[in-house]
Amino acid sequence: MLIRSLTTGKRDSKPEIRIDSDLADANGCHTVTVVGSFPTGRSAFLYTYAVLVPSRFAEVIIVEALRVKGIRVELSALSEKHDFKTLSTLYVPANLVANHVSAPLKEEVKTVRRETVRLGA
Repeated sequence: MLIRSLTTGKRDSKPEIRIDSDLADANGCHTVTVVGSFPTGRSAFLYTYAVLVPSRFAEVIIVEALRVKGIRVELSALSEKHDFKTLSTLYVPANLVANHVSAPLKEEVKTVRRETVRLGA
């Protein structure tokens, strides 16, 4: 969860944005509080947050997205170890929820090479 406590600063002020707190619950979900100010009229600026356990982040986001669509699914316990070999037997057409087809690599490279997204490279 992201809690924003940001204000609009004067046009000639400097951006002052920082993470005030980052608290994890028993499930490994974080509540992050961002505080500070951002000058009015200033162009957008990219701020980042390091996700400590990307696989858990992905799991939480997928579970939330499925729930929004009315699909009942439970978030696994943080300590649960997944048996991917056994789970892979469930990957049959009848269980398909979604299919993602990536752009050709040459198109993905163009995106990464753009200055505005180099942070993710």
